[in-house]
Amino acid sequence: MAYSFAKVGYPIIVEPPVGAKKLDLEGKLKGKPVLFEVIKPNLFRKLRYSAGAIGIPNRARKVVYDEFKNHLAQVAERIDKPVVIAIDTGRSEIDYDFVADYVYGTQQFTWWTDKKTGKVVAEGWTRAKDSIHDQAKSSSENLDVISAIVCYKTVLGDDGKFHLQGVIFLNPTAQNPLTDSQVSKMEKTLFAN
Repeated sequence: MAYSFAKVGYPIIVEPPVGAKKLDLEGKLKGKPVLFEVIKPNLFRKLRYSAGAIGIPNRARKVVYDEFKNHLAQVAERIDKPVVIAIDTGRSEIDYDFVADYVYGTQQFTWWTDKKTGKVVAEGWTRAKDSIHDQAKSSSENLDVISAIVCYKTVLGDDGKFHLQGVIFLNPTAQNPLTDSQVSKMEKTLFAN
């Protein structure tokens, strides 16, 4: 990730101090600093050693929360820059849907019924109240310090070279949101072939 920013000439700082902690990277996007913390989770242990079918939990919740607890929880109120958690999913079962469910709430199908008749009056896809913001509201922890989560992996392109492929999930209730131009620059820097 640091290489992607350095390659296009963006100023970067490796392990910038944030209070008593150090994050992985600080990069300047559109002239403003953005902090990055990179996670490289391994494959879910039960899945790695299983010989049969098993349920796969949404581990994106746990790995992001653990990273928050280890690096951001003590300094969350003092951070005045956007913070991006980047998940390298190359060796993991974590996928884009798991991350979207954590940022926005678990996707679910909902039926609305008329209480008098018991008939379904509407139906559709909604999100459960278990997003990163909902988790922050139900605790004293400021998870809204996380501005976005980047979910990416390295793929071999048709040109025979390795490229990053991924998606940026913006926290709609972020304490320090990324601007549209910062998101655009990040997408071009990380995922442009």
